[in-house]
Amino acid sequence: MSRAAFTLVVALTVLAACGAEETSGVGSSPEPDAASATFPVSDTAAQDAPDPGEDSATSTTPDVKDAGFCYPECFAKACGDDGCGGSCGACPAGTVCEAGLCEGEPDCVPACEGLACGADGCGGACGSCGEGATCEGGQCVPVQTCTPDCAGKVCGPDGCGGSCGGCGAPSSCVGGQCVCEPDCTGKACGDDGCGGSCGGCVSPDVCTGGACVCAPDCEDNPCGDDGCGGSCGPCGCAQHKVFIRGATLGEPSDLQVFFITEESPTWDEMKSKWASFDTGGAYETIEVAVGTKANYSGTITGLRIDPQNSDEPFGIDDVCVGYTPDDCLLHWSFDGASEVTSPFFDWTLVGIGELWTDGERWGGQGIAGDPRFRVFFELPCAP
Repeated sequence: MSRAAFTLVVALTVLAACGAEETSGVGSSPEPDAASATFPVSDTAAQDAPDPGEDSATSTTPDVKDAGFCYPECFAKACGDDGCGGSCGACPAGTVCEAGLCEGEPDCVPACEGLACGADGCGGACGSCGEGATCEGGQCVPVQTCTPDCAGKVCGPDGCGGSCGGCGAPSSCVGGQCVCEPDCTGKACGDDGCGGSCGGCVSPDVCTGGACVCAPDCEDNPCGDDGCGGSCGPCGCAQHKVFIRGATLGEPSDLQVFFITEESPTWDEMKSKWASFDTGGAYETIEVAVGTKANYSGTITGLRIDPQNSDEPFGIDDVCVGYTPDDCLLHWSFDGASEVTSPFFDWTLVGIGELWTDGERWGGQGIAGDPRFRVFFELPCAP
């Protein structure tokens, strides 16, 4: 018997007992009805009633202590009445309680933000794609009915509306290949972007930013014109050089250049400078910086060249005193019209024999190992 039925039986028994007591009066002893109850209902009798726990474990006699109490019944139930005026639980929104169980699907909020198709997460759909399209990742994309063809191509169309790749500037796609296109727009020189050239510049110009710009040259010009209409600085005695164009036609040697001044008119080592004379038979210009000598000052009155300190053959056909071979203060050149014994007109030869000329060049050979030729002039030397 359930606890609820047991409680009901006990309650009815108590009520029946109370009614009998009222009709019998005080001190009467009611006769218990064996068919309806097994306990006396008076206070004294209730205290003397045997303990049901003393009966066998299988006794169905209710415990008197349970009278007036309700035990909820929620076994195997998720919702509904518990039998005691309470509840076994509530169902989620969108469902109903039937026979102690929640029936139906809970309420769901579709998730379709940014989706054009596909499931909405609640058993529905966010949309559908038209004919010729399929849903991929929540978006409608065309059904691929074309096979791209990029064989042998690095750029250009793939035949299906797509691309096989692109080309970086300055290249462009020609026949599926990236081809570099030279770009010389606004350029007169420099790189064309494809390993070629947009042109070159004529010295002293140099290419700067695609334009030929004059570059001043003062490395070879210690003073005077810088080659670009400017100046490398004022020229003076310190910048004087002797430029000798000649050739060694035998064993190489060294040449020595002497100078004399108005204050010191004798040829001596203090007023000389050595230079290597080794051209291997070719005519070259030898540079001798006489202006760096401390006593090269005042008025220069003479110049002497000792082409060798041996008796080897040599050739000399041009002498310049100045700042560069093209900027001479004094200049002597064999032009084919000079006499072979006096190649530079006013020059005097000493210790030189075997003189020769081919009409363009002049030369000779030392005698007694001390060939020389000299000339006299007046050249004021500013500081």
